[in-house]
Amino acid sequence: MAVVEAAVAEGGLVGAAVLDRHGKAIAFAGTFDVDEVRLIAGVVMRHFKSDDLRARLLAGEMMELELDSRALSVGIAAKRAFVVVELGVGVASRTRAVELQNKAARVIREMLASSAPLLGDDGGSSSGPAGLPVIEWGVTVRVKD
Repeated sequence: MAVVEAAVAEGGLVGAAVLDRHGKAIAFAGTFDVDEVRLIAGVVMRHFKSDDLRARLLAGEMMELELDSRALSVGIAAKRAFVVVELGVGVASRTRAVELQNKAARVIREMLASSAPLLGDDGGSSSGPAGLPVIEWGVTVRVKD
């Protein structure tokens, strides 16, 4: 998904990723690797498993959190994919995160309208990412030196 690479290249975001409803990476750029993004999405969905949060995320709200002194923002695009970004410094990075979420949602809707399969879309339930487990606890992520 070129919008992810462009969002990081344009500045404001340190890393960005889009995951399908099964937690598989559709696209990522910048500082993230696949395992790290899955872990972040999993922690968010397990730690904040309230109906209120789920409704807010599905309505398009981006949630901000700090993880190991990194400012992150997590949201859901088109009720089908997670958008995870590492924010840079300043308000512009938050604006870029929302822009990426909106662009990813447009791309996903266009793919759905044209019947193009999304990565990991196996024709199962349409419950979206908030209703499905993304990652199991106990996953170990290797730290880069």
